Amino acid sequence: MEARQCESCLREDAKVCAEFYCFDCEEPLCSACLKNHKKNKFLMSHHTVDLDFIEIFPTSTLSKITHCAKHGDGRVDLFCTDHEALCCRHCMTESHRSCKSILPIDIAAREIRSSPLSSMLTQDLTLFMQTLNTLITNREETGKTFEKDVEEIRSQVKSFKGQIIDHVDRLEKSIIDNLQDFCVEEKEGLQHEKDYLLNTRKSYHKSKSDLDVVIQHGSDSQIFLFAHNLAHRLAKDETLIQSKAMMYKDVSVEFKPENGLPDSIQSIGTLNICKQPCLLRSFSQNRRQAQVITRPVETKTQFLYRSQIDISVSENVQITAIAVTNDNRLILCNRYSNRLLVYSDSGKFLQDCTVLCKPWDIAILPDGNRGVVTLPLENSIQFLNISNMTTDKEQISIHNKCHGVAVVSNFIVVGANRELYILAMDGSIRTRVQVPGQLIYFLHGGDNNSVYYTDYHCLYHVGLDGEEIFRYDNPDLKVPEGIARDNHGYLCVIGRGSQNVHRVGDNGRPIDIVLNRDDGVILPWAITFNNKGTKAFISTHDGKCITVYDIHTYTKQKGI
Repeated sequence: MEARQCESCLREDAKVCAEFYCFDCEEPLCSACLKNHKKNKFLMSHHTVDLDFIEIFPTSTLSKITHCAKHGDGRVDLFCTDHEALCCRHCMTESHRSCKSILPIDIAAREIRSSPLSSMLTQDLTLFMQTLNTLITNREETGKTFEKDVEEIRSQVKSFKGQIIDHVDRLEKSIIDNLQDFCVEEKEGLQHEKDYLLNTRKSYHKSKSDLDVVIQHGSDSQIFLFAHNLAHRLAKDETLIQSKAMMYKDVSVEFKPENGLPDSIQSIGTLNICKQPCLLRSFSQNRRQAQVITRPVETKTQFLYRSQIDISVSENVQITAIAVTNDNRLILCNRYSNRLLVYSDSGKFLQDCTVLCKPWDIAILPDGNRGVVTLPLENSIQFLNISNMTTDKEQISIHNKCHGVAVVSNFIVVGANRELYILAMDGSIRTRVQVPGQLIYFLHGGDNNSVYYTDYHCLYHVGLDGEEIFRYDNPDLKVPEGIARDNHGYLCVIGRGSQNVHRVGDNGRPIDIVLNRDDGVILPWAITFNNKGTKAFISTHDGKCITVYDIHTYTKQKGI
């Protein structure tokens, strides 16, 4: 390979072999030019390495993520701690003008090499690779088991054929042909799933190697940029892989012979493809967003009483759930009536919507146009059109008493007695998982395929695999009910028995009690925020009123 020349010397028409590389200048240097770098006041902070490391260093990847994906000419040199987002100068003026703390990358990247991000990201990559390996092994073993089942059935069919002489020859051919069709179809599906996992593992094997090299030889800014970019991609792919894993089925096949052998028999048996969830869910539960960097500002939230909406209807009222639409309408579930009530956020009654029976909870789907309500008395759910407030005629049975409902990633999650039902967006049941606690009354979607729920005793945070992440059991929180999350990522949990609202961090640590009975929180049930996070709506007075609070946020500067 031809030796690389020093770019600085080439500009002076001199050919000198380069021995080093400057990442800030993005060019190779000879030893003499390196000394000049060290002497120059403006260049002495540049990060340089031996040229040999460039062959293994992910230079092209770092070069790509150094420039803003949205603004191609913008260099990523800022970090917004409010949104935990990398940004360029254009991003700052467009999307972060009102943010309280935006740091230069070199300041944000201080001590990144020893920060939790680098170590936890390495651990998460290892766990993710282990998960991929486990899934790949599962696909291989399922394929082998399926092939054994096929061979066993071939033997059964031939043995059974021998008992009913020549009359079954045509039937044997028919069933073997069907078996072959099933075999080809299912093996192709398993191979496709395996190939996807192999490609993903290969990609992340390269990413892990790149991360190790960057951590060992890169600058702080490069580590910071590379780690944040990789963390974002990993979180996205973890969600995608878990979604795929929930769709994977362990395939087997069985043969059921017909009883009796009359001459008029038209079939000697049927083929039945059995698919069950493979139940492999060993995904990392690390929440990297909370491990990236300590915020240089402390966010404080204050709830200020604004107004009270009295729910005036002819029947009894107990509002157990509130949903806010994209156009700021409030949809209320009254557990004593089969009518959903719709109000403006200023308290004006707009309309009602009849569902099949008395509702308990409601969740709005990601497109904002559809919603789903739980009907505990019917052990079912029902979909509705949010725009015109009409419902689907049919209800979907859950086969269990269901109360809480939430949307998590691309799934609808319904809470039952110590179980979560995981549904596709069309309402079909994908799987169900056992979880701690008792009857689940309220749910709220979390990050990274997780969900929060209450059972009258505790607040729980679990993954969609049922693995507990934390539980919040506070003596000052009695009969926990509704759950919501504010714009800063903190959970707000209703205490109906304690008549207060607790604010909880994403690691389960208590933050504060933001509201109590003196603030109007009297026998509360449900809580939600508007889309901008500027208002809170709480079902109070045992569900007969909606109390509205303005949200005021301020920051307290910390030492950097």
